[in-house]
Amino acid sequence: MSSGKSIVFSFVICSIIFIGIFIYFVSSISSTYPPIKEYGYTGTKTQFIISIREYADTDPKLTFKITDTTGNVNNDFAIYAIVEIGNIEYKLRCEDSQSGKKKTTIKVISAYDVDNKVGGYTKDAQGVDALLKRFELEILTPLNSDLGH
Repeated sequence: MSSGKSIVFSFVICSIIFIGIFIYFVSSISSTYPPIKEYGYTGTKTQFIISIREYADTDPKLTFKITDTTGNVNNDFAIYAIVEIGNIEYKLRCEDSQSGKKKTTIKVISAYDVDNKVGGYTKDAQGVDALLKRFELEILTPLNSDLGH
């Protein structure tokens, strides 16, 4: 292959890659799933984070870790976190409720049992219902009872 043909070939390949990336971002194609389930928490995101951290400090089988934040000052921030209860991992998105700032919407993005390899990112995944019940029982119920609900 001559040098001129190599340059043209490289240019065409690079152009195709650039156009593909541009189309990907412009069309808003994403690999995110809708939440498995949404819960309400009476209190702000900050109150929820403080409560769950305090709860994790008292329960050795529970860990809580913030992994990311999204948003800005104009549309408020959403907080992504991982909660682990023993061998079960829950990925959450916490944001202020649209109905008011005194309530937090907790979206369970995934629920996965590492040992039994069940759960996932969709409502249809095997074992998700049982994992959500455990989340409600072992995390939400104690947090809500601490608030007197």
